[in-house]
Amino acid sequence: QRVPKSFNGNEYVLFQHSYINYGLNEARKQINNYVIDNPIPNAHGVQLGQDEYLHPCMPVGSRQDYLHEGKTVQLVGVTDPEGECRRVVHAIFYKSRACSQNPCSFNGVYQPSLATAFDADIYAFSYIFDRISPFRLGSETATQDLTLQELEDLTNRVCVADESAFKEFDTVAEAKSELRDVKEMCMDLTYIYGLLEYGYGIQKDRKINLTKKIKNYETGWCLGASIAVLEDRWYIEA
Repeated sequence: QRVPKSFNGNEYVLFQHSYINYGLNEARKQINNYVIDNPIPNAHGVQLGQDEYLHPCMPVGSRQDYLHEGKTVQLVGVTDPEGECRRVVHAIFYKSRACSQNPCSFNGVYQPSLATAFDADIYAFSYIFDRISPFRLGSETATQDLTLQELEDLTNRVCVADESAFKEFDTVAEAKSELRDVKEMCMDLTYIYGLLEYGYGIQKDRKINLTKKIKNYETGWCLGASIAVLEDRWYIEA
């Protein structure tokens, strides 16, 4: 949706769309459902029982119960040396769906090109910050940055590190703790990378700012605050 707005003496055209089902938890559900509805070839020599499905985005050898269409099935983690997880993640963006108004990002949704229409800084927060920061400067560093190429490299490393019990990250305490506690880390990082690079079309050399706050304001409330400002309800000089 394109919405013209006047603010502080300037005219702006805002782009707005609610990407429902593409938050982290819903994305996990979509990925899990996809590997059940579209089983990957069993080239891993894994003995599968009834209602068991290979999952390239889960740690090798892990097993996770999952409720699918009212029935409990089991997801079995397998190695991901050739980007099977990324192919699954790409599938949930439905890039081939009809685009009624060009350009589109994914799932047939109009979106101005982030590669050509915007050259300002890009900020990422919420679960993107939470997942990536332990592998960079740590979650206590409120603002940090990386390129999508660096995110791709990190994702590739995490998605094969389970084969060696994540020894590569033994010296990074917070990363090691996250890998132990978040079994979906490969899935989450692959999804985040897929969303930014494949979904939104951001170039690999584009810098992304990871942050909890912008000018000491929590980013979690930025949408509501922006709406309030544009409706002239209040304004904070930042």
